[in-house]
Amino acid sequence: MKNLRTYLLFIAITIFSFVACETDEEVNDGSVNLPDKFSVNIPASISNSSGTKYASEDTLKGAELYEHLRTFVAIGEFSAQFIEEIMGGINTYNLAQSLSTTFTGDDDRTKSLVVQENVTFEGINYAFGLTVKDGDDYAMQVFWNNEPVKGTAIVSLYNIDTRTDPIYKDTKYRVDYSEAGEMGYDEHMIVYITDYPIIDRFGLNNLKMFVGKTGNEVEVFGNSNHPDMWLFAPDVSGYDWAFVARANIENNISVAQVALPPMTLETVEGIFDTYSFKTIISDEIHRLYDSEWGELLVSLYLEGVLEDANSPAYFNNGGFVSSGDNIPDGFSSEFVDLSSLSPYIPVDIMNLSISFVAEASAK
Repeated sequence: MKNLRTYLLFIAITIFSFVACETDEEVNDGSVNLPDKFSVNIPASISNSSGTKYASEDTLKGAELYEHLRTFVAIGEFSAQFIEEIMGGINTYNLAQSLSTTFTGDDDRTKSLVVQENVTFEGINYAFGLTVKDGDDYAMQVFWNNEPVKGTAIVSLYNIDTRTDPIYKDTKYRVDYSEAGEMGYDEHMIVYITDYPIIDRFGLNNLKMFVGKTGNEVEVFGNSNHPDMWLFAPDVSGYDWAFVARANIENNISVAQVALPPMTLETVEGIFDTYSFKTIISDEIHRLYDSEWGELLVSLYLEGVLEDANSPAYFNNGGFVSSGDNIPDGFSSEFVDLSSLSPYIPVDIMNLSISFVAEASAK
């Protein structure tokens, strides 16, 4: 997570500096400004960028697995905030309704910036579209309306600044954000990450996460894809981290369900039963050690290991509190009922892709 934060902040600073190289010919028009807000804030009870890594195989306990959910959610949240900050930096400079200019970026490469009116993206008409390119390579695209705010932003880390570590050359980020209420929320965002470099066996390469806010509550669901992840033996690897959650902003509490299905799974039916933490860990330990220790001894061992692996899990601003029937004070039955939420289909996240739209054009 520290590597992600470092690189994103570095790139955001770079964007601010090279946009300043625009010519003096543009005329500012307030209606063209990129939205000031393009992300949904997630309470710390379910989003925590300081999550710890797994220390060793024998620490894969329920509470620790649940705690890592907050780290994966934080990766998605920070990616959205990163894009929002880039847009805010561009907003400090003059944009015109029809603009085409070039400038030299901090990587000493020629960049182009184009603003168009009345553009179409994925079948939706938007008032404006902005494209930044590094030569022939797309670095950023934003399509948006301002009243109400709605749009999509796509960023290539490497093409914004080619001095970025080449391991991020294929990494892309996308955020869909809306205050139009079309999904029943006051505001919502969908965050996508693809081709993020995997640096350890638990690393994710793809992520898709929905966040919707209504009043004092935030609902979150999504998946992260972990191609090299294995739990206790490397002969079974490749997991999807599927989750649904609800958070109360004022009380900074949250409740979540998590599943660990194979990343090739083609359905979400029964996913939190068949692939719950408790089921997956129990099956894996029995598979590996029943023949050596006996089923009874393994079961006794698992009683301690899986004490906190029940579903759902409860969090406050300090992290994991309890799970299952051990419901903390302040968690109402209505709040902890997550039956209306569902993650994405794991195989779709495994195959997730983000593309710039070359054919986007003014009408």
